[in-house]
Amino acid sequence: MKYAVIIDAGSSGSRAFVYSWPDVLSYKSNLGPDSVLNNALLPIETSKDWVNRIQPGISSFQGDTRSIWKKHLKPLLKNALKIVPKDQISETPIYFLATAGLRLLPKEDQTQILSQVCRYLQRKTNFLVPECSSHVTMIDGETEGLYGWLGLNYLVHYSIAKKWDSFEDTYGFLDMGGASAQLAFLADRETHKDLAASIHDIRVRTAAGNPVDWNVYVTTWLGHGANQAHNRLRKQIIGALTPEELKSSESDSVVAVDPCLPVGATDITTIDEQEYTFYGSGDFASCEALTTALLNENSHCTEGHACLFESVSSNDFSLEGQKFVGVSEYWYTLQDLFSTNGKFDYAHLEPKVRELCSGDWANIQSSLERGELLKGGDTPFNEHEIKQACFKSAWVLTVLRKGLNFALNTENPSLHHNFQDTFQSAIDIDGTEISWTLGRAVLYASSQIPPSSGTEHLDVGYSDSNSQFINGGEMFNSKELKIMTLTKSYTHAGYLSAYFMLFTLIMILIFCLKVRHTKAAISVGNKIKRWCQILYRKFRTYTEQRKHRNTADSIGYGYSYPHAGIPLNNTIVNDSLEELAQSRARSTSRPPTRTPSRVGSRINIKSTVVEP
Repeated sequence: MKYAVIIDAGSSGSRAFVYSWPDVLSYKSNLGPDSVLNNALLPIETSKDWVNRIQPGISSFQGDTRSIWKKHLKPLLKNALKIVPKDQISETPIYFLATAGLRLLPKEDQTQILSQVCRYLQRKTNFLVPECSSHVTMIDGETEGLYGWLGLNYLVHYSIAKKWDSFEDTYGFLDMGGASAQLAFLADRETHKDLAASIHDIRVRTAAGNPVDWNVYVTTWLGHGANQAHNRLRKQIIGALTPEELKSSESDSVVAVDPCLPVGATDITTIDEQEYTFYGSGDFASCEALTTALLNENSHCTEGHACLFESVSSNDFSLEGQKFVGVSEYWYTLQDLFSTNGKFDYAHLEPKVRELCSGDWANIQSSLERGELLKGGDTPFNEHEIKQACFKSAWVLTVLRKGLNFALNTENPSLHHNFQDTFQSAIDIDGTEISWTLGRAVLYASSQIPPSSGTEHLDVGYSDSNSQFINGGEMFNSKELKIMTLTKSYTHAGYLSAYFMLFTLIMILIFCLKVRHTKAAISVGNKIKRWCQILYRKFRTYTEQRKHRNTADSIGYGYSYPHAGIPLNNTIVNDSLEELAQSRARSTSRPPTRTPSRVGSRINIKSTVVEP
């Protein structure tokens, strides 16, 4: 099996996913040339136990990058190190891909955080990180949406369509995280000419090495994730306060009314270095009006020009003609509160959201204390989650109904979705989580398949938002990667050897300090000095050999190492003999003066007795 570790470094936390797939040559050999699975994508495996989560998000280390390893990466990778076999870690790629949370930081902070992450991954782990530009980076919203679309449709290909030789049955992808939201669906360049700038090409390979291409329309809305949208709503409320209301409070905290909080609830938060106390009014109509205003806060739509929210044109396509699956907040918000099992029935959900928002906080607190409020029917809510529940549910409904114009679904909402509705939310398909990280793993695994005859020029990858082709695999070939892996192993071994020698010298030094001014101490000190000189010469010679060998390899010549790796004319031998000769000279009562002269690899020692 082959493995990959993909880290989703989101705004509220990071998740490390481990994926595996069979060795390509062994898999094809077991299938045989006539198997229909040769026309399918490689089977990729994962498990709920192969995912590890940690909070807060990587952006929280702004100004404190030295803590990233100890507080974030080390605990995050603990699970992956147990899953990936030890002898395969050095050939297992790891990708640290940051999303909207990091995109909100200044450019300088983004660079510092990513540089430190890559440095730690390369120095403190043995995972394959040959370069930082693709392995540790910040992906834009379009790339995140494209990966999500591919991950979803990979699962559709294997679990729903089950047409191994056809890739035409695809689903649109909707994702909403903490900071951003994405939309992606299959689009035809000829039919959707006005959308051409946002249509991306993406290519994978089947097990037989044949290319599969799609054109996918992707758009993203930064600031429209659930958490960032809530922050924007609070700022709208503050912006509507009069100067008298801003100064009327007797305390340092400014008081404001939030219609998206249950009646009587209070929420104290700091915005732009000012503390605010929000009191809930539970007014769902006002809450809905505010969330609707958030959809087009920066809209530039002109009259007669149909738009989705934030000026995204909808004149040239209709979402009604396709089937969409929503993940993340689209699933969790509605499922945790109302156990919808993926069904979107606005007519049924809207009264429930209205009832939640207008609830009395004292009664809600009592239900919390009795453990009666459970997420999805099994996990207790905490107070903070319940306070945000009204806004999140209202926001998701507003985005789906008014932002994306999905039709009402009047079917029985108690039934589990069957992926036949225009929109349904989901967390997994047949037990595999729907995540954009799966799409990245599909690209990497696909890139490891040798291309079929005549398609060698068609690389696996996709076009980014600047229409540049991004390779789905490594930037280096397999031979270069092996050299990098070996070099890294030697480097780690070198560090260990250096630490051991340093420890030994320190212990000897401590011994010498305890027995100083004695003949033994002086003798030991002289020996340490000579050892250090010899070690230095050995290190210098080794460096020269490495340089010579690299030069020889680069021009196509080998480099022979006779006699168990030590050349006959190696200066290590000569220097050691020289040291031995000098040592013997000092140990005689009437020391002769020995002048070594080198001829080739031999040493001729001329002795001259000095008369007293």
